[in-house]
Amino acid sequence: MSQSGSKQKIYFTLAVVLVMVALIFFIHTLKGLKKNDFGVTSPQQYPRTKGPSQAAVKIEEFTDFLCPACAVGSRVLNEYMKKYPDDMRLVYHYYPLYPNSLPSAVYAECAGAQGKFWEYHDRLISQVKTIHRAKGDAVFRYLLKIAEDIDLDMEQIRQCVADPKVEKVIIKEKELGNNMGVRATPTYFINGKRVVGHIALKEEFKKYFKESASAAQEIPKGSQAN
Repeated sequence: MSQSGSKQKIYFTLAVVLVMVALIFFIHTLKGLKKNDFGVTSPQQYPRTKGPSQAAVKIEEFTDFLCPACAVGSRVLNEYMKKYPDDMRLVYHYYPLYPNSLPSAVYAECAGAQGKFWEYHDRLISQVKTIHRAKGDAVFRYLLKIAEDIDLDMEQIRQCVADPKVEKVIIKEKELGNNMGVRATPTYFINGKRVVGHIALKEEFKKYFKESASAAQEIPKGSQAN
């Protein structure tokens, strides 16, 4: 075999090896990506979810942490998810409306980065009136206190809330809601159907889950939608 022929064989072998290495890397990367129920691919588990991915009833929730009607809706969701844990999947989306809503969402998102979004979420909605009425630095004192109470890494929280990328996540979530037709809170999409307000939410659930009148709990008092 000539010298030029040998070189061509070496180059061909190297090219094959490089292609194989690139292919293995590509497959490994794809395995590392996870897709949430609504088609968003990300390298990490989506933190604002509850329930099994194969659940028959899939819910997208657009709410504001400081909206009283949203707090009522959250209690309705928790009530049903406790009754039917294998049948429901919930994805939470931010839809801030009030001055203190954006920082509240930022802190919740940063809690989610530490795996405690739902713990922070539940503490926030239990203090709707207090945080809604707070002014100036008092807002951030309340938000930091919640972070301390659920044992978050406070240094990580401070770094996270100072990152402008986090606020952009919240803004994009609201833009998503606007594009999907959200005009008031709380708004839910149940298997794609838009449902506005906690009363309509519970009525919609009755179509999926057969319950006697005595088994269904009374709807908590609160505003229907903001």
